[in-house]
Amino acid sequence: MRNVGLGLIAVGVLLLLVGLFTDTTVTAGAGDVLGGELSRVHNMGLLAKRELLLGLGEHSMLLGVLLVGFAKVAAAVDSGAALTERRLLEVADQVKRGQPKS
Repeated sequence: MRNVGLGLIAVGVLLLLVGLFTDTTVTAGAGDVLGGELSRVHNMGLLAKRELLLGLGEHSMLLGVLLVGFAKVAAAVDSGAALTERRLLEVADQVKRGQPKS
């Protein structure tokens, strides 16, 4: 689960970078008849694509962080359960031998 989370974080960062550096402008018109500069305008479709990339990147990163966090919690719970189980087995052995210990 941790590795999947780290992979999602990496994919999220990549999507965010691609989205941030996506050019959303297009050339509009041929400019002035006498050779004026071409104008550039924002394209709504490219703006929507940028928004989609940023949203996917954000959600991918969030899901990855949650998976890494849940993996750490699960590992801590498992190690705590193992310690408790080991302690219970030790106490059970001591009781069988007739040497209870507190």
